[in-house]
Amino acid sequence: MNSEKDKKPAENALPEASNEQIEQAGQSSGNTIMEVSAYSTTLLYQNAAHSTGIMYQNSVSNQNNLNILGQAAANQGVMQIYSINTLTDTVYIDKILNPGNVRLAPTQLENKQPENDNKDEK
Repeated sequence: MNSEKDKKPAENALPEASNEQIEQAGQSSGNTIMEVSAYSTTLLYQNAAHSTGIMYQNSVSNQNNLNILGQAAANQGVMQIYSINTLTDTVYIDKILNPGNVRLAPTQLENKQPENDNKDEK
């Protein structure tokens, strides 16, 4: 009977694999390389999406904080306006409006001269 061992290989026949485990390892490593590439690309896009989400959360939080700060500043301004009751506060108003002591015109209190000085000059 003719068995496979008795058959002589043809000259053009491909050589048989030396070991099936080596052949399987070669096939699985090709799949592994492709899977690692896809996995790393997936992680890259996932991290980019996560970072973009955090960026939007921070911008919304900062906008909220700026709105609160603007409301507090407006409230302080209104409180200062309501605290001005009399004309004697003009010096204080001048200090508020010109914090660097830069005066555009003298105040009414500075234009008044004491009455004793006027009598002495006559």
